[in-house]
Parts: sequence; structure tokens; C-alpha cells
Amino acid sequence: MKKFLTYLTHEFVEGRGDNIKGYSIGVDVFNQPEDFDPDLNALVRINAGRLRRLLRFYYLEEGIEDPIKIEIPKGKYVPSFIDNSKSLVTNKNGGFKAGKKAKVLKPSIAVLPFRNLSKKEELEFLCFGLAQELASATTTYDDLRVIGSSQRPVHGVLDQSALEHFRNKGINYVIDGDIAAFGNKVNIGVRLIDVNENLRMWGENFKADLEADDLFDLQSDISKQVAGKVGTEYGLINKKRSLFHIAEKTDQPSEYMVLLKYYYHETKLTEKSGQDLFDSVEKALVENPNSALMLAIKADVFGDIYISDFPGAEEAYKIFGECAEQAYAINPHNPIVRVVLAYKCFMYDEEERFYSLCDETVPWIPNTPIRLGAFAMFLSLFGEWVKGKELMDRVIQNNMDIPMWLYGITCLYYYRDEEYEMALKEANKYQMPEFHWGAMLRAAIHGQLGNQKAAASNIEELLKIRSDFKERGRYLITRFIKEDSLASHVIEGLAKAGLEVKD
Repeated sequence: MKKFLTYLTHEFVEGRGDNIKGYSIGVDVFNQPEDFDPDLNALVRINAGRLRRLLRFYYLEEGIEDPIKIEIPKGKYVPSFIDNSKSLVTNKNGGFKAGKKAKVLKPSIAVLPFRNLSKKEELEFLCFGLAQELASATTTYDDLRVIGSSQRPVHGVLDQSALEHFRNKGINYVIDGDIAAFGNKVNIGVRLIDVNENLRMWGENFKADLEADDLFDLQSDISKQVAGKVGTEYGLINKKRSLFHIAEKTDQPSEYMVLLKYYYHETKLTEKSGQDLFDSVEKALVENPNSALMLAIKADVFGDIYISDFPGAEEAYKIFGECAEQAYAINPHNPIVRVVLAYKCFMYDEEERFYSLCDETVPWIPNTPIRLGAFAMFLSLFGEWVKGKELMDRVIQNNMDIPMWLYGITCLYYYRDEEYEMALKEANKYQMPEFHWGAMLRAAIHGQLGNQKAAASNIEELLKIRSDFKERGRYLITRFIKEDSLASHVIEGLAKAGLEVKD
């Protein structure tokens, strides 16, 4: 592994990032013959996976204070370098570009080895391994700073002295757990503790059979479930912290505060939440004008102005594109930056570039509503409905909450195939009082089903939100729906509902 990592870093720093391929690694690092085929021989892929895991564990413990962190994005072999003091940004083919350090106050979470409540010594391996796997799974969510631990508190339990120790270390939350065996049956309890309030925020028990279940699969499945509930945009930690930050007024908002307001706005899409987000991101950019994350969020705000056809839409379109590209030039590895660039590609009809970005990003981006969900949405609206729906199902199944606008995609998936009853079930989940799409979709579906009374009610709701919809409806629909046949299908449903949209 040392030779592998040395090779990757040396090639990158020397500006030969384009040369780092599966073939060159196989020949130069693993001494494979010249006819080595990385597509047929998984040697490089397997060892790259091992190296990624080793790096994750290293930075969870021994390397947690290292000034530079090395990451190897999934699906690639070109390393990324993150400097905690200067936020180093990597160029495409190697070398570095320095930027101002961002003011980010991410919550920190410690994952403790689980307690073995039984007398089975073999469960000690499961207690330690599950905690390590969970810590690794949680690191995929970039809103958290994850700290792994190889030891439990001195007395084995989270008493007041242990909590005080964690508070002094700046740790906000702890994932703790225990494992109890009854014959071959195992009960695994997992808890999330708020260290500052000494409050148990969440807990869940998982059952397993030591004979029937594969322990490696068990660790992986439990870790993914717990990490998803804790670390996503709308997971337990961000939900709780957003209650405080949304109401907080300050002239110097941290990037994390702005990020929480961004998540909040995506669930509301109201004028008030949008204005609050815009004010906060502008203040943050005064503090750090080269923050890729803040520029991406600013781009998203202006993209929403354009796509909703609000006053100043044409100027917003220009700012949207400029900020999205600037953010990507500064930090192309940030997941939110990539989501916003995908949004820009969608709105600018850069279809080929979008598919390239999607192929690069989807294999490693966290399975969260905004990150993976956005790619699922744009894939669908570009016409890749099967692949988009598969990704959307993953998002819905593995997250506690999602923004309601994602149900617009699942609704259209059924609507386009004339499965109107299924489409209506999805549209009924799309309840956003200041955003017109939910009411519009319900009106079109009821029109297709011949439910005139319900359709009339939805049209009334739609026109309260957008009084200009008769005149601007076709424009608003076709900004999102790229397929002419599907756009016409929706307009047809509205006509059957009693709402004629002008050409």
C-alpha cells in the first residue's frame, strides 16, 4: 500500500495526473506484464478500495491532526489533497492552487467501540469492527467532522466525567452502542448522544443471527442505516442544529450556518426562506469571496430566481452560470459545488457535459436527498427516466426526510406512462404552499382522471400561487421538462382540468 500511495502522490504532484490509470498502476506499482488488462483483472480496483479504507481509518485516529489530508475519490485513482490551513485546491492534471481558509463550524461526532454485554469473547471483534465501519460510513457525509476511537471511556460507560472529557475535546455528539448475545441471537443497540445537553437524541435496536447472518454484511448494513439517519442533510444532527441557526441573526454567518439555511430553504422554497438565505450567503462571501461552497449556494439562489421566472430572471440566469462555474474552478471536489454545476448544465442545456459530470460524481457522492437526489432529478428530466428513478428510489429508501420537490420526479415518472393513480399518490406528497408545481401536477392528473371537482380545487390553488400561470405556464413547464412530448402531456392534462395554457 505504501508503494501504491507514493506512486499516486508523486505522479500527481509532478503534474502527471492524466497518466494515473488502472493500466499504468498495474504495470508500475504491481509489476504486471505489458498485456495487463485492468478491465479483466480487478487487482488495481481491489487494492484501491483497500487503500481508501486505510486512509479513512488513518485520518479518523492517528492522522486526525495532519495538516494535509489525502483522499482518493471512489471510481478514480487521481488523489485529492486537502490542506486544513489553506484549503488547497487541486488543478485537473496536478499541482496546487491556494485559497483563503473558509470559516466552517461543522459539528464533530465521536464513534465509540461498542460494549460487549455478553461473555462471548468473539463478539469483541464485532464490537470494534462495527464501530470502525460506522465511523467510516459516517465520514461520507461531509457536513460532519468524524472522530474514531479505539477505546471506550475509562469506566466503560458514558458517565458525567466521560461527557465532560468529550466536551473539552470539542466533540458535540457521540455514537455509542452495545451488543448482547442470547445463544446465537444477537441484539445490537445504537444510540446518538448530544454531549452538551447530555441528551439521548435517538436509539434503535438491530437483531442478528450469528449462524445465519454474514457478519461483514451485517456491519455494513447497520453502518449505512445509522450513518444515513445521523449524517444526511435532513438527518438528526442537521435537523437539530438548524432550529438554532435558522433563527440566528449575525453579520458574520459561518459557512456551516449558511449551509443549514440552504438545506432549510430547499424544504420550504418560500420568499422568506429564500431572502434569508440570500442575505446570509452574501454576508459570508464578504468574509471569504473565494469560498466555493458559498459561491455554489449563491448560484443556486439565482438559478431558482431564473427557473421560477421571477423579476430579474434574465440577469439571474447570467449570475447563476458565472457563480456555478467559479465555484467549480475553485473546488471541483465539493459535492454541493458539483450538484450546482449539474443544475447549471441542466438549465444551460449542456447535456453532454452533464452526463460526463454525472458519470464522474454518482459513484462516490453521498446518498443524500440534495446530493444524489439532484442528479437523479436531472437525469430523469433529461429523459433518462429508468436510471433516474433507480437513483431516486435509493434516496427515498435510505433517508429519513427528503425535500418534497423530489416527489415531482416520481410523480412525472408515472404520469408519462399514464399511470395516473400512482402519479396522484406521489403528487399528494408534494405539498409546498408557495411553490406552484405540486398544485399544477395534481390539477393535470385530476384532469386526466376526469375528477373535475378536485381539478378545479387544484387550479384555484395554482392560480393563487401563480396568478400569471395562464400566460406563463408553458414557459415555466418547459424550463424544467426537457421532453416536448411530456411537456405537452402535462399541458393536455391541465386543459382537461379546465385550465387553458397559452402558447
